[in-house]
Amino acid sequence: MGKRYAVTDTVIEMDDISGVSLGDVYGNGDTRSVSFPISADIFKAQGGGLNFVHGGCSPQEMIIPLIDVKTEKSKVETTFAEISMTTNTSKITNLSVNLEFFQRQPVSDVVKPATYHIYFETEDGERVSNENQYHADSAESNPLNTKAKLRFSFKNRIYSNKDKYYLIIMDEEHNIQLAIIPFTIDIAMANDFIF
Repeated sequence: MGKRYAVTDTVIEMDDISGVSLGDVYGNGDTRSVSFPISADIFKAQGGGLNFVHGGCSPQEMIIPLIDVKTEKSKVETTFAEISMTTNTSKITNLSVNLEFFQRQPVSDVVKPATYHIYFETEDGERVSNENQYHADSAESNPLNTKAKLRFSFKNRIYSNKDKYYLIIMDEEHNIQLAIIPFTIDIAMANDFIF
């Protein structure tokens, strides 16, 4: 017996008291019943704490609300690892030149690997050098450890230092043009050499 319930062999049949069979609740042969006051009444039972007993069996007292919460993980856009040129020059003076590149951020869950095709072309889109590839697939957190020196060989032709030439960094698989870097090509007597 408690102030708000009574477990008995038979249901207590009185006004403002209800009850359930434990056998019905548990699906077994238990013949006992739990009786409880429907209103703000309580059962008289030994012990203190009368002032702290909540009112009877109103829905607020009897029902345990279940809240179905659906959350979406915050979406993070994935990007591709990017590269930059470290060589501090914008002028080509030989038919063969080395340029250095590094990977700017490590590959992770949100930064995916990428392969960049790097070459020189004219303002009209004519390629004037060989093509190098840089595989930006390192998980190295220190960019200094991802440096790569790439060698570019230029076509044996006449170059004008007044024309515009560009270093193109392109991820062809994902159709991303990462960079277009302007260069001046000033090669004296380039057409006199045969390679």
